[in-house]
Amino acid sequence: DYLFAFAATAQVVKNHHFDAVYTAFIASDQVRAFLYDTNPAAAQEIADRLLEAQDRQLWSPRSNSARGQLEKMANAPQNNDGKERQRQ
Repeated sequence: DYLFAFAATAQVVKNHHFDAVYTAFIASDQVRAFLYDTNPAAAQEIADRLLEAQDRQLWSPRSNSARGQLEKMANAPQNNDGKERQRQ
């Protein structure tokens, strides 16, 4: 949230800053799985915020697959406990 807010107001956040967040939290299968296991709402919020950054043209991701992965996360069905259902 802070990175996004700073990008929106100060306009000094560069693509590589958002790319670092994406790489650390979304692109890593282990970290993404940990987020969904421990705090699925946070995983959802990270994906939503990164999508909004793209929509507002605050971030143009280096990865061509970033948007698809984020949309998949944002639209992932969840179990009753709030966790994303495991995909086969």
